[in-house]
Amino acid sequence: MAAVRGLRSFTHGCDLEAVAATVLGPLELLEQLVSGGLVDKSEAGRLWSKQIGFAFVDLFAISIADDAIAILPAEITTKTGVLPLRIMDETLTVALAHPEDQALVRRLSHIVKMPISPVFAFAGDLSAQIRVHYSTEESLDAALHAAEGLGLFTAGVDLTVGGKEIARMAESEQVVQFTNALIYFALRREASDIHIEPREKESHVRYRIDGKLHDVLTFSRKLHASVSTRFKILCQLDITESRFPADGRFSLPLGSASIDFRFSSIPSQYGEKVVVRILGSTARKSLLSLDKMMISQSVLVPLRRMLKSPSGIILVTGPTGSGKTT
Repeated sequence: MAAVRGLRSFTHGCDLEAVAATVLGPLELLEQLVSGGLVDKSEAGRLWSKQIGFAFVDLFAISIADDAIAILPAEITTKTGVLPLRIMDETLTVALAHPEDQALVRRLSHIVKMPISPVFAFAGDLSAQIRVHYSTEESLDAALHAAEGLGLFTAGVDLTVGGKEIARMAESEQVVQFTNALIYFALRREASDIHIEPREKESHVRYRIDGKLHDVLTFSRKLHASVSTRFKILCQLDITESRFPADGRFSLPLGSASIDFRFSSIPSQYGEKVVVRILGSTARKSLLSLDKMMISQSVLVPLRRMLKSPSGIILVTGPTGSGKTT
């Protein structure tokens, strides 16, 4: 990032085309300029794609098809940094940081047994979207088993062991990876909330999807305090206090984007109930018109009449996840 800071004065007030012609050079430098907020990502992507002769795709502004994801194994996408986007006319469109790598394109075509149409995307965005779109129940279970295998929770650990000790457990690599896996899988399932509820022997994880809660997995209650504390650490909350409700916010960097979350916890008989509201998405959602929202005519007709009023308030109510924001 030293190079980025050094270029700040150079890029300020300069024509981006002139900057590109003189300092773009390695793709890594361009991505540093984007992540440092010195260059607009869309403009940078357009300039670089023009230079290499391949179209640019912002992975956080498109929908990625499930059938395309299914055609390439996670091992290959993780190793090569390739993300399949869609299948159209028996051709697979894939995003790469180096779409000009013809040898890689040929290998991919041989693997999927269909023609490949490569497009350019930034490496950081590719890595982030691969983590999200290849998050599965199997990868979530693997992260859980790694966390439960730590050997730290055999004594039924809770916050009474002391702030430093529970913080050490919550900051362990296995617990961090497990909480990240919970988030990635929730993003993959397009959930609006993550509910983590401790019960007598197990903690239950549920995702709110389209307004309904779905069971995802259960894990030993001995791990619960570390998971809830991990979220509190992300929110910079007091991890030693579990007797009162707590609220906070945190952000998770995903490539050049950032997803925001709202955290809340409330004490219960067996520990703190946790709800994490997801305030963003990894893909742009198409906006529905009123005609496509399946609103009954008995509601739609007076609604249209009220929308034409020069003043007044329309109050939209409903439970969590019912579509108020939409």
